[in-house]
Amino acid sequence: MNFYRLRFINTLFLFIIGILTGFYISFKNSFFKEILNVFSYSNYKPVYYGKIVKSNSYTPVYIKKNLESSDKGSLSSDFSIEEKTPQERKFVENLTSQNPMDDEYDFDIVSSSDSNASVETSDISQFVKDPSLFVNKRISGKAVLLKGDKKPVRLYFLYSKDNQIFYIEIDDSDKIIKNFDDYKIGYYYNIVFISYEGDIRNSNKLISIEPSGEKTSWASGLCAF
Repeated sequence: MNFYRLRFINTLFLFIIGILTGFYISFKNSFFKEILNVFSYSNYKPVYYGKIVKSNSYTPVYIKKNLESSDKGSLSSDFSIEEKTPQERKFVENLTSQNPMDDEYDFDIVSSSDSNASVETSDISQFVKDPSLFVNKRISGKAVLLKGDKKPVRLYFLYSKDNQIFYIEIDDSDKIIKNFDDYKIGYYYNIVFISYEGDIRNSNKLISIEPSGEKTSWASGLCAF
């Protein structure tokens, strides 16, 4: 047999014996089993550092107000606590310092639909000259009722100035009018409305309407609706 071939076979044989011996020792010492466990599943457990755990055991503090007290000098004197602990007294002091409010405050109630309209009221005679200058403005004046629609409620008015005639259309979206029979063709009415777009025909909302007691010579007395 060739000497080099025999030497190669012997080296390979010894290499295989070494591998088998290594596997045997590994299994015997459970080293290989630990490696299999590492790759078979993960036993990683996250660790949180600096995590603040908040307690849910909050006990509310009940405060009752002494309604019979007439002293408005200090709000802290109007409150009494069932158990006057230092923590509860501190709570009341913080509460009164952050809410310095008494019954002397006044509030203005504003309709949500009219919140963008100016409070200042302009005369209808100025409005008809150039309606575009009165966007989101409140307009008032006296005009003649021509007719009205019920669904949706819309009023058609006639206003004359300096031999000029203007037709104004106003929507009653807030249902100011309750009884349609009270409104007659050819009668003058004092009206207040808001012009949202500065147009005599569109986007005018009725705020109030009252009869003036006057009427035109051609008033028929018929209901406008």
